[in-house]
Amino acid sequence: MAKRVAFDTIPMEDVKNITKPTHTNLSKLAMQYSDGVVFAESGVSPELEKYASEIDVPVVHAHADIDPMKSVDEFYDSVLLGKAELVD
Repeated sequence: MAKRVAFDTIPMEDVKNITKPTHTNLSKLAMQYSDGVVFAESGVSPELEKYASEIDVPVVHAHADIDPMKSVDEFYDSVLLGKAELVD
């Protein structure tokens, strides 16, 4: 699977996490290329929590808020703040 994912601008060393394609490892790959992560449910794997912290990606725990949609909306606004271009 890692060989099939490694193309264009995604180098092989970035897909090393999916040499064993588990849910956790696929989630780690997605986090590598994300501007932010929404943990929408409680019980997120501690390994994923730790990984998000290690790569310093912004995180919101939407499940912990009274109004999760509002917290996600505010989170997206804060992540996008200062980005001049949202899409290529």
